[in-house]
Amino acid sequence: IEAHFDAAAHTAGTPYLNLMRQLAQAKFPPMPKTWAWRTGWTRYAPGVPPEAVAAPSGDALVFDVETCVPDGEFPTLAVAATSDAWYSWCSPRLIEGNDQPHTLIPLTPPDQDPGCPRVVVGHYVSYDRARVLEEYQLDNDGTRWVDTASLHVATGGFSSQQAIEWQKYRKPSVSFQHNLAAYLDDDNLSHAPRWVHESSPLSLVDVYRHTVDPKGHVDAKELSKETRNIFGSLDDVRDAFQEVTTYCARDVLATLAIYQKILPKFLAHTGHLATLVGMLEMSKMYLPVNASWQHYLDESERVYIEKMRLTRQHLVELAEQASQLVKSSGKWLEDPWLRHLDWTFQPQKYTKQGLPYKRQKLPGKPQWYKACWEGSNDKGGLEIAPGKRIAPLLLRLQWRDQALNESYPLYFHPVHKWGYLVPKGSHHAPSDKRYGPYEWEAPNDATHLTHNYFKLPNSRGPDSTCGNPFGKDYLKFMKNGLLVSDDPQAREALDNTLACSYWVSVRVRANKQLVVMDDRRERERFLTLNGRSTPKQLDSDEPIGAIIPMVLPFGTVTRRAVEKTWMTASNPKPQRIGSELKAMIQAPPGYKLVGADVDSQELWIASVIGDQRLGREHGATAMGWMTLQGTKNDGTDMHSMTAKILGINRDEAKIFNYGRIYGAGKAFAASLLQKFNPTITEREAQAKAEELYLETKGKRIAGARGGYFDGSESHMFTSLEDIATAATPRTPVLGFQITDGLLPRNFMHRFLCVSMSQYMTSRVNWVVQSSAVDFLHLMITSMDHFIRTYGLRARLCITIHDEIRYIVADEDIARVAYALHLTNLYVRSMFAARLGMYDLPQSVAFFSAVDVDTVMRKEVDLTCVTPSHPDVIPPGYRLDIH
Repeated sequence: IEAHFDAAAHTAGTPYLNLMRQLAQAKFPPMPKTWAWRTGWTRYAPGVPPEAVAAPSGDALVFDVETCVPDGEFPTLAVAATSDAWYSWCSPRLIEGNDQPHTLIPLTPPDQDPGCPRVVVGHYVSYDRARVLEEYQLDNDGTRWVDTASLHVATGGFSSQQAIEWQKYRKPSVSFQHNLAAYLDDDNLSHAPRWVHESSPLSLVDVYRHTVDPKGHVDAKELSKETRNIFGSLDDVRDAFQEVTTYCARDVLATLAIYQKILPKFLAHTGHLATLVGMLEMSKMYLPVNASWQHYLDESERVYIEKMRLTRQHLVELAEQASQLVKSSGKWLEDPWLRHLDWTFQPQKYTKQGLPYKRQKLPGKPQWYKACWEGSNDKGGLEIAPGKRIAPLLLRLQWRDQALNESYPLYFHPVHKWGYLVPKGSHHAPSDKRYGPYEWEAPNDATHLTHNYFKLPNSRGPDSTCGNPFGKDYLKFMKNGLLVSDDPQAREALDNTLACSYWVSVRVRANKQLVVMDDRRERERFLTLNGRSTPKQLDSDEPIGAIIPMVLPFGTVTRRAVEKTWMTASNPKPQRIGSELKAMIQAPPGYKLVGADVDSQELWIASVIGDQRLGREHGATAMGWMTLQGTKNDGTDMHSMTAKILGINRDEAKIFNYGRIYGAGKAFAASLLQKFNPTITEREAQAKAEELYLETKGKRIAGARGGYFDGSESHMFTSLEDIATAATPRTPVLGFQITDGLLPRNFMHRFLCVSMSQYMTSRVNWVVQSSAVDFLHLMITSMDHFIRTYGLRARLCITIHDEIRYIVADEDIARVAYALHLTNLYVRSMFAARLGMYDLPQSVAFFSAVDVDTVMRKEVDLTCVTPSHPDVIPPGYRLDIH
């Protein structure tokens, strides 16, 4: 099995590895001093006049694109460089006028075989790739994209916790564009551990300074990003054409310099060629869409606007009703919410002639009412959105204490923000004392003498405050009945707010997706795969197109891919507008989306690492046995057992289990338990966490070697920490080395002390999650082998952590599904073999099922019905190994 993966990775990866090495050693010609003002590509070679060409030639190039965002997401100009020549590209809209159509950049010369291996290097290169014409053809050509930001993350990145620490050594007034020594605080520098010098943020300038020029020999002006401000309009770009093109070319030079420094380092970290194959294939993700995409955007926005209109209308009606109390001689003081508003008002004033003053604003209305009014008395009106501070009071929001079965009115504290008021007295004492009481003073009466103020619970802990009860963090409290109202209109407004929450969070990202649709003349490129398409497909009238996702193949120190829209999209929820987002990725005519989720991937990886320690037998440890033998239906799997210990549901138990496996401690478990159940006390949460960790992780072994015993997961944790604290930690299967920012030797201080436990959570997390990335890269390598060997009409669509999807022609669905099952068998066998275990339990050998579907969704039978998508999407089907 190891020989198989060696051969498969060699076939797929060696042609690209050779090109990458050649580019890393190449010398480039001098950058042109002037740039040609013409549409399309221009070539600049030494000793030859600039000439118009169809596309850059060469099989390895560095590439950068600039866009004028106010003019749209399409490219404005680009620069590329090879070892032979420089190239510049200008859009027709830039050269010929704003009335020209938007265009993409052709990157493959007409006389070049599209299937030939070719490497394009860039920094955050998926942005550039999304503006290249050939990338929107369904057929998978030979071009692969190498991201220098990804290479840097994998070799010199640091964890999110380290990023906070790293900031302590910065001089706030000094830009990183100058040099590292100036950027870091000299007084603190001598106290800084080595890892502080081993990485940087991910911007092009930061990585260049860290990787190429830490001493600051290059003039900061050469790397300045101020020129980017010129791209505010096409006219500004035209006026400064030479400057902005040179700016783009300097980015190409900086990217090349980074690449030539960082590639040898990346290859030294890499233990197997499958890592490179996985990274390169992930640079080619492709999301097919059709007319449903625009319909999704339009309908989501329409329903959202209508829901918000109704919510605002409810709030205005409630405000009008409340304002009438100004005539009632202080009756508003009897209302637990309205009593805290400013009820001062000015009566109508009259002239000597007995006529009302024209410029008096809303006479007779209370001050809070005036603050919500926009415009003149005659033509204006109340403008109240859920985000306004008065909204929770008009809606009569209450915080419900589940333990006491009591509800208390919300109140806004000038310092501690939103909280609730509790009558003084022992029988009203809230169950969670971490959030109060705090000092407060009622603005209009003496309520503070009879009531205590408590802050609203916060998922970030008792030191945080709530600025808006309608914020994202508080939606779950509305959903589970902790933020409530007895007013029917208010309940409807809360429901509308919940319905709009997902679309509010995703609408900007969804609308900014660069979607390229066919224009009938180029329809074939959206439907041809492995050189073939059918007349039936080409005759279809359905508009089709594609989205290139903005993927960073290695986006975290664990090498997990990062993408802001598609890799974070949730499953459709019946009450949430726009939550059917993922289902808008739909297969073209004649194709299906075929893929699977790896069953309990990281759980199995962690358990088999523990099994290796105890006799190298699958299921040798309690955790290994539970992973293989336990079932969800019987309540004997790990997540069900954890749920029983903690008294929570199984989905919440999953989060606990993976957090624990990633190295998080008891404090994490206690805080997470309080997050899931805000009514539990801190002491109860700590006791539950203590019980869980004693049952699972066990007890620490005293002594220098450390380790754990007497817990169901003790062998696993001992093995993970052994790997994490090795002199040079590497993943146990593909042997990828940990980032320099987490190397144990780089935690050395000026007194030569090494803290082996520092950032241990991040390092243990790296072992598990980076091994899961190895699993994914092996899957991609295996599927590439099957597609090549058997001529399958399939290409990678997307990977989302433990999920992988392919676009597959209808006639090859069964073969691709079978190849996926075999891939799971091969990859798990590879893991077992690398750990010295030369058999594999049948229960984990194959996927539980491979999904075959027309749309992208978590389960083939999800209806995808939401307020913005009332129609049921017909179900797909599943193929198990039988």
